[in-house]
Amino acid sequence: IGFCLNRFSTFFSSSMRLLSVLLLLTVVVVDAKKYCRPHQPCWPSYGEIQAFNDSMGGRVLEPGSAGYNKAVAMKYPNFNKKPGLAVLVESGDEIAHSILFARKYNIQVTIKGTGHSYNGRSTGNGVLQIVTSRMKKVTPFTFPNSKQMGIKIEAGCTWWDVYPLVDKMGKVVVGGNALTVGASGGYVLGGGHSAMSHAFGLAVDNVVNFHVVLSNGTQIVVGQPNSLTDEVQHPDLFWAMRGGGAAFGYVSSVTYLMHDAPESVVGCSGFMVDAVTFTNLWFEAMHNNMTDIWGGYVLVNPYVNKTTSPPTSENYYTLILLHMGPWDDAIFKPLDGLIKWLYTQNPKLNTMTCKNHTSFFDWHGNTTDTVGFNAMTTDTFIQPWSTNKEFAPDVVDALVTRTKNQAALQEGVIFACTGTLLGGAVRTHAPFNAMGRHINTSVSPWFRSANVACTCGVEFKNGAEAAATKWVKEYSLHLHSIGTGTYYNEPDYWLPNWKDAFWGGKYSQLMQVKKDWDPENVFTCHHCVGSDF
Repeated sequence: IGFCLNRFSTFFSSSMRLLSVLLLLTVVVVDAKKYCRPHQPCWPSYGEIQAFNDSMGGRVLEPGSAGYNKAVAMKYPNFNKKPGLAVLVESGDEIAHSILFARKYNIQVTIKGTGHSYNGRSTGNGVLQIVTSRMKKVTPFTFPNSKQMGIKIEAGCTWWDVYPLVDKMGKVVVGGNALTVGASGGYVLGGGHSAMSHAFGLAVDNVVNFHVVLSNGTQIVVGQPNSLTDEVQHPDLFWAMRGGGAAFGYVSSVTYLMHDAPESVVGCSGFMVDAVTFTNLWFEAMHNNMTDIWGGYVLVNPYVNKTTSPPTSENYYTLILLHMGPWDDAIFKPLDGLIKWLYTQNPKLNTMTCKNHTSFFDWHGNTTDTVGFNAMTTDTFIQPWSTNKEFAPDVVDALVTRTKNQAALQEGVIFACTGTLLGGAVRTHAPFNAMGRHINTSVSPWFRSANVACTCGVEFKNGAEAAATKWVKEYSLHLHSIGTGTYYNEPDYWLPNWKDAFWGGKYSQLMQVKKDWDPENVFTCHHCVGSDF
C-alpha cells in the first residue's frame, strides 16, 4: 500500500535519442524504489526459498501452504493482502535474518504482530512479512539497585498475555483496552493511549528500552539498557521510536516500567440518550479537571432500529470511567453536574452506576473487542478550547447527528465512535517528574494537550468498501473540524496533511533520524516517516 509499483517502459524514435536519455534518467529516479515481486525473474528461486526455509526451522510460508492464511490474516479483513512470503520468527536473530534475505532480493519487508492495523501498514501484496506471533516471552524483573520493577515483553505478545500476570503481582503497566492488541508493536510505537493514561501517561512515557533490529541486521538496545540510572543509548532513536512508528527499526521486545497497583479502583458506566445535555455536562466536567482524576472512554454506540421500515440508524452515548484509586467523595466533584442531572432522569434513558473494583484488571474484565469485520477509521484530538458550551452543538453534530447516517446504512455502512480520555499525566508527566525521569518523545503536541482522542469509524458489509470509503472521506471533514491533529494508530487512510497531523511540526526532525538510521528506507509503509522519499 502506498507505493508506486507499476513498471514503466518508454519507446523512442532514433531521431529523439537525447530526449530518450533524459526521459530514461527520469524513469530511473521514479523506479528507484521498486521491489521484486513473486513471478518476476528477480524473485528467489524454489531452491533459494527452501534453503531460507530450512535456516528458519521450516517456518517460511508461501501462498497456498498450510498455515499461511492464518499467519497473514489481519484483524479487519478489508486490509488482507497476499504477502509473497510469511516468516514466523521466534527471535531477534530471526528478524535480522529475514530482513537480510529480503534485502538480498530487493523484496519489500513488513512486520506483523497481531494484525490490528487500521491502515494495513503491517502487510502488503508480494512482500516478505515478518510475523512475530510466536515471540511470546513476558519477563517481570526488578531493576538493579532499585525497588522499581519493569517488564520485558516480546514482539508477539498481546495485552492478554500481560495484564493477568501483572495483576497477580499487584502491579499495573500502561497498555491498551483491546486485549488482542500487541503490547510491543504498533500500539506503543504510535504513542499508545490507555484508560490508565490520566494516572501514568502514555505507553511511550513508560518505555525503558527497545530491543531493535536495524535495516542492516544489527541488533541494538535503544534507551536505558539495564538500570533506570543508565545513560540513554541512542537518544535520537529513542526519541523517534516513542511516537514515530516503525520506520526506524523493527522491535523484538520492549521493556516497560511497572507501577504499584492502587489498593482498589473505582469504575463507572452508564448510557445517555439525551446527547445535547450530556455533551454540555461532559464539557463542564472537562473544565473541572475531570481527566486529572478519571480516565476511560466516551462511546457513541450505533444500533439499527428494525421497527422502522426501512430500518434506521440510531445511537446513544456510553460513558465508561476509571479512577486509579479508592472511593472518595472528592473524586466525584468534577462530575457533580452530570450526577445531579442523572438523578432527575428516567434510568431507562439516562443512567450511570459506580462501584469499587479490586484492581484495574478486575475493572477491565477478561474480555476483549470484537474483530473480524471490515472497518475503516478517522480520528482527531479534541482540545480543551473545543470543549465549551458554544462548541457543543458542533460536537453533537459531528459525533451524534452525522453518525446516524441513514443513507450509509442503506449501503451496508454503520458508524461508531470511541473517545479515549486523556489529560492528567499525559499532559503533566507528574509520575515521571517525581521519579526524576525526563519525558521527551516524538508524539504530537496535539496528543499531549488534548482532552480526548476521538476515533470514529465504520463497519461495513462485504462488497460495500466503495461506499464505506465515500462515507468515511466525507465524514472525516466534519470530525477534523472539531479537533486538531490525528492519532497515528487510528487515522483515516487518505489524510492529506498527515505529517503535521501525526507529529505537529516534528516531521523534519523525525526525517533526520530516519536518514541516519535507515538511509535506504528499508522500513517503509503507508504514511510512515520517510514514505514520501
